[in-house]
Amino acid sequence: MVTLKEVAAAAQVSTVTASSVLSGVNRVRVSPATAERIHRIAKSMNYVPLAAARGLRTGKTRIIAFVSSSYSLFRSDDIWHESLRGVSDLMWEREERLMLVMSRNREHELEIIRQMAYGRQVDGFIIQDSGEDEEHITMLQQSERPFVIMGGNPRPNVNTVSFDMRSFAADIAETLLAEECGGIVLVMPQNVDTAVYVPFVDFFNEWEATHGIPCVSWKGAFVPDAAWLQNFQSRTGGRKVGVAMLRGLLPETAIALEDAGMPLGTASNIVYVSTGEDVLMTPDGVAVMHFDNYTLGRRAARLLLNIVDRGKETTRPENLIIPAAQKG
Repeated sequence: MVTLKEVAAAAQVSTVTASSVLSGVNRVRVSPATAERIHRIAKSMNYVPLAAARGLRTGKTRIIAFVSSSYSLFRSDDIWHESLRGVSDLMWEREERLMLVMSRNREHELEIIRQMAYGRQVDGFIIQDSGEDEEHITMLQQSERPFVIMGGNPRPNVNTVSFDMRSFAADIAETLLAEECGGIVLVMPQNVDTAVYVPFVDFFNEWEATHGIPCVSWKGAFVPDAAWLQNFQSRTGGRKVGVAMLRGLLPETAIALEDAGMPLGTASNIVYVSTGEDVLMTPDGVAVMHFDNYTLGRRAARLLLNIVDRGKETTRPENLIIPAAQKG
């Protein structure tokens, strides 16, 4: 195994200088050219600092835990995949390690978090918001371990990174307005924390008053039926109806829409905007917008690592609100 002393000798610098550069501690002043040479030689010799030794020096594990609230959801939902990829990429760039926590059930998950937090097994936690995270928050606050809640609604006394749902609504409204829609139907997702969409719905309520375009939030069946749609369309003066589906457009959704007299396609009098990550089909005439979960993950990881670097420095909790839409 290559040692730090051997890397220093090959780079013709002192062991202290090599250690300072490769650990990122910056104990001594080193020119950019020298630092680049040390990194290049260390890589060519396959030198990697021992995590245990580095932890003894810094008092940190250089490990962050990413907590998924549901293994079955994580396995099936691209939203989780993209946010995790954003976290992972940022961690890799910062030469930190990531631990993925996937539990059998909620009780098991809380026990894992308890052991990691009180055992100081990780430097901090990123909790994917599921709307049911109060026990996580209480436990982590009591343990005094750094953590960030990712997604959901901003919380006043907790570090959070969340989407600007109003800007997302504005992007969708702009698309539907360009299509000269005379009315808008919001099809809300099922089995999610609907409180997250309150700013979204509020935007469209204000938008309805400003533009004089009827806007309703559908909270009944999976999709509006033909009779309901016909009644709503009569309020638009026969103009197009915009349907903002706050979920992915799946094949079974397309079949249900056809059966309800709401066909997809450019010849239809209905304009669809699909807004989920699980988009498996994009027929002509259907606009698609994604939540930019990759950026959400990167911002959450960056915020947490900054908190960890500050140590016990007291600062007010941060609430980062980032743009939500990514057109595809």
